[in-house]
Amino acid sequence: SYDHNWRLPFGIENKASIRESSDRDYVRKIGDIKGAGEPALVSEIGLVKTSRDANIWLTMSRIHTKMTPGLTDFDPGTVQLQPSLSVATLDHQIHEKFPLSWGVTANYSRFWRDAGSFDLLDDPSVPKPFVPGDTPLRKAHRWSFTPQVYYTTRIADRIELTPSVQYRSFYYSFDPKYASTTVRGYLLAQAELGTTIEKVYGSKVKHKFRPSLTYSNIPFIQEDSRHPFVKQILKSGNQFDQVDIVPISNDTQLYFIPLGNSLSYRVGNKFILRSDEDSIENRTYKTVVDLTAGQSINFIEYRKKPSKEDPSENIQRQPFSRFFAEAKVDLMRIQGTGVYYYYPYKKNPAYTFDAAYLFAKYTRRLLTFERSISLGYSFDQVTAQTNAIRAGTYWSFNDYFAVTAGISYNFPMTVGT
Repeated sequence: SYDHNWRLPFGIENKASIRESSDRDYVRKIGDIKGAGEPALVSEIGLVKTSRDANIWLTMSRIHTKMTPGLTDFDPGTVQLQPSLSVATLDHQIHEKFPLSWGVTANYSRFWRDAGSFDLLDDPSVPKPFVPGDTPLRKAHRWSFTPQVYYTTRIADRIELTPSVQYRSFYYSFDPKYASTTVRGYLLAQAELGTTIEKVYGSKVKHKFRPSLTYSNIPFIQEDSRHPFVKQILKSGNQFDQVDIVPISNDTQLYFIPLGNSLSYRVGNKFILRSDEDSIENRTYKTVVDLTAGQSINFIEYRKKPSKEDPSENIQRQPFSRFFAEAKVDLMRIQGTGVYYYYPYKKNPAYTFDAAYLFAKYTRRLLTFERSISLGYSFDQVTAQTNAIRAGTYWSFNDYFAVTAGISYNFPMTVGT
C-alpha cells in the first residue's frame, strides 16, 4: 500500500495510489490495506497541471480483480485504463455584463487488456466466432469532446437558477477485424434551482443550509444503432465505464444520478467553526459537521410497461433511483463518517460507518504524526456481500515511524437475504 503527492517543476503535481497483494484473498482475510469490501484492488498514478486557463491531467490505472477462480492469478481479461488524458478549460464568462459562461472538456482513453479484443464466453480455451452486437468488445480507443454553456441568475435575490446545455460527443476506434469506428453524441440539458440560508451563532459558528432541485433531460441521441458496440452497451456491464451509458438509469448504474428525464433533490447542512485568532490574517475556518441527503426520480423507468410481444411479461415500475445520506464530523478529537444508500426497487440498503478518536495528530509538509484508534462497520448486499465490523489503531512513535494494528470480523450471511 503506497501513496504520495509530489510537487514537480513547472507547477506539475505527481499523485500515486498503489494497492497490491500477493493473492486474491489477502485483503479480505488480512485487511491491513484498503479494499476489503471491493471486488478489485485499483492502483492509479497521475500527473496534474493547473493553469489560469485550463487543467490537464494524465492518469494510468491497474485493476487487480479479486473475482478470479485462481488464488494467485492475475486475470488477463480485466480491462485496464492505460492511459487517460483529460483537458478542461476553466469556465469563462462570455461578456462581463452578461452572466453567460462557457467551458470545454476533452478526453482520450485507451481501454486495454492482455486477453483478446472480445470476450470468449464459457470456456476461454475453446475458440468461438465473434458475433457482432452479441460478443462484447473489450479493447478500444475513445476520444470525447464536451462543450458547455450555462447561465446564472437570481430570483428575488434569494433563489439561484442555473440552466445549462452541453453536447457530449464520442469517437470510438476498435480492432478493424471486429468492428469499424463509430461516432456517438447526445445533448444534455439541465436546470438547477436552489437557495442558501446562513445563520451565525455567537461569533464562531456558522450554519449553511442549501436545498436544491435539478432537472435533467436528453432530448436526442445520435448514434448508429446497428454498430456492434452500440448494441452491446444496451446490456448492463458491457460498457467500458459509465460515460458510455446513455441514458444512465437504475438498470445500468447504482451510484450515479440518472440522466435522460429525471428530477433530483438534494439537501445540504454545514456547520463551520471559526478559530479564536483575533487577527483576520491568522483566522482559520473548519467544517466540523457536513450532512447531505438526496434522491432522484427517473421518469423513463416509471413509464415502463409490459412488452407488446409478451403482455404477460412482468416489468416492475422503478420510479426512484437510490436515496443517499452522507455525514461527516470533524471535531478536535473525534472524527466520523457515515454513508447510507437505499434502493427502493431492490428493497435493500447499503451503509458504512467509521469513527476515530485522535490522541494526537499534526501534519508538517510531508511529515505526519498521528496516534488514534478507530472503529467501523459496513453492510452491503446490493453491490457486494459485506457485513463486517472492524477496529484498529494507528500509532506514531515519531515523524518517520509508526505502526498499525487491527482486527475485523465478517458476520456469516445467508445467500439471498
